[in-house]
Amino acid sequence: MFDVAISLNGNNFFCKLIVDSYFFEKNKYEYAFYLMRVGDKYKSDARWYEENMEANFGKNYAPGMYYIRCFIRDKEIRNTRIFDSQEMSIYT
Repeated sequence: MFDVAISLNGNNFFCKLIVDSYFFEKNKYEYAFYLMRVGDKYKSDARWYEENMEANFGKNYAPGMYYIRCFIRDKEIRNTRIFDSQEMSIYT
C-alpha cells in the first residue's frame, strides 16, 4: 500500500511517498522525510512535517549508502506510521 521512492540526480536526493490505495485521503495527513546514512545513528538531513508527499535533499553528503525514512502523521489523531525506502549509494 505504501512505498517510498528514492532517486539521485548528481548530489541531490529526491523522494516521494507512493500510495497504492483508492481509499487513502492524503489531505488527512502530514509527511516528514529523513535522509538516513546506513550505519549512522542520526539523520543526515530532514524535511519536517508538511502536506507535500515529496522532498528534495541537496547538500554535499559523505560517500556511503543512504535511504529515506518517511513519517506519515494523522492531523487529527496524531498517530504516526513510518516507512523506509530502498538503500541508494552515493560516490561509492
